[in-house]
Parts: sequence; C-alpha cells; structure tokens
Amino acid sequence: MTSRRANELIGAIEKICSQDTIPEFGNLTYLNWISSRRNFWSSQTVKELDTKLLLADINAMSTNKRTKIVGMGLPLTANFFADTGIVAFAKPDLHVTPVINLLTLRYSDEDAFTGIVEIAKEEDLKLQNHNKFSWLKEHGGLWPRYLDRLIYLIGSDNFKLDGTRNKNKAPRRRDMIRQAILDEGIVRSKYQFQI
Repeated sequence: MTSRRANELIGAIEKICSQDTIPEFGNLTYLNWISSRRNFWSSQTVKELDTKLLLADINAMSTNKRTKIVGMGLPLTANFFADTGIVAFAKPDLHVTPVINLLTLRYSDEDAFTGIVEIAKEEDLKLQNHNKFSWLKEHGGLWPRYLDRLIYLIGSDNFKLDGTRNKNKAPRRRDMIRQAILDEGIVRSKYQFQI
C-alpha cells in the first residue's frame, strides 16, 4: 500500500468513526447515518428501489465536498454499501460495467450502476413466475448485488474455490459475454431507463 493510500485509509476511518454530527446527514454521526441507510434499504423490496436515492447515498460518500471520503469514487462507495450487506447496491467494476453498459447502450460508471439496479428490478419481476429460481425468491429476489456478483464471477474467471486466481483469461471471457449478448439479439435498446 502506498503512503497516499494509507493516509486515505486512515482519513476514512477517522471520518467514519468520528462522533461529530453532520448537518448533511440530519445531524447524525457518519456511522449512525450509514446505519440509518442500511435500515432504510433493508426495508425495501427490489421493485421499490429508487435509483436516484441510491445514487444520492453514493454521492454523499463520493462527491459531496463536506461528506466525501477521500479516495472513494462511485464504484468503491457502491461496493462499500454492498459489502455492509445492503444488497440494493452493486459495484460497477471492470468486469460488470462493460456488460451492463452494452445492455443499456450507456458508458459511465453511474450509467452502469443505474443499469444494474434497473435491470435487476425488471428481471426480478420475471423471476417471480419461475420455480427454478426459488433460491433467489427465498433471498428477496434478484437484488442488484446478486446480479453484479453473477456477472463478476463469469466475467473475471475469479471463481476457484481454492483461492487461486486465473485473471489472464478475463478479457477473453468478457468478450465472450459481449458476443453472447449480441448473438442473442438482446442489444436492441431493451433496457432504456429514464432516470
């Protein structure tokens, strides 16, 4: 870890653990705000997810000058929320973003995040009528985090149970996903979302 990244990590821990209340968070401490967001998002269903509100929470940590955690952009912030167990969030990373942006005909990390959420909402409705996906129904449906992780596992070649990684084939694997999507005729502006 470089000294810059180490300093960013220390700064993030200090900011998140501070007992100072933050006006932008309704005078909650950072940890209490995160907890309140976890409670809020955990009470939602997949179909109730509001992409603008999800992005507002991400922006609070990644872009708002007063509340930003230095070193965290949209992907890391979304992943932070997802790693705390909030499955409404998904990480638009190197493996997920190209696939989602191909499906939505968009380009940015924010577009990819929006696409993951909106595709999960649309596809979750279809899963409600299929018994072979009962395991997803038992976990509340096709949450954005589940969709992101499925794409990640397929696109990264990083799914060996013994802990070894084989990332050298990941670019080819992503090309295969892209070609399969094109061959199936899915790319036809099917997922055009107005946010």
